[in-house]
Amino acid sequence: MTTQYTHPSVVAPYPGAPRTGEVPLLPPMPPMQQQVPPGYPPAQPPRKSKGGLITAAIVGAAAIALTAGAIGGLIGNHMATAPTAAAPAAPPAPTAEQVHVATVDLCTRFAAGDRAMPSPQNTGFDVIPSYNYIAEALRDNPAADNAIRDAVGESLKLARDQAAHFSNTPAKGAIQPANGWTVDAANAADQRVWDLCKAYGG
Repeated sequence: MTTQYTHPSVVAPYPGAPRTGEVPLLPPMPPMQQQVPPGYPPAQPPRKSKGGLITAAIVGAAAIALTAGAIGGLIGNHMATAPTAAAPAAPPAPTAEQVHVATVDLCTRFAAGDRAMPSPQNTGFDVIPSYNYIAEALRDNPAADNAIRDAVGESLKLARDQAAHFSNTPAKGAIQPANGWTVDAANAADQRVWDLCKAYGG
């Protein structure tokens, strides 16, 4: 009689399948969520205290203010102790030649402006063009002879008063036309300029 051998099966059972004689395992359960009774809000995580943040902000602002104050104090102290700049030196006095050239230009332009004025004058338009021409000559020649400059200035003041007189504008508020202008005073001022310019020898 021959002996028969029974060989174990080469095919392994399915990995998830229970082996013979084993109890099958249940699949894992999802984690349970906390049940909240109806009518109550879910619990909030605890809040972090903001006190530390506020304190840090206050300390930072104080440090910035102190730093700015210290820098401002240093700058102010430096400015206070810095030597002041010397006043600009006065321009040098004009030479005799410069005075002569300026006086000749002023007198020549005065004569041209005075002769261009119609005679007699009836309106401000008869006065203002010559007034502007002579006033520009006076501004252009600050080095001219002082006596002649003063005489031209007085002549211009009376010409300005004459133009205001011709406007016939009544005095009101800031409008105050000259009321002391006379033909004789204006002619005397003009004649003084003519006399000084003719007599100038430079």
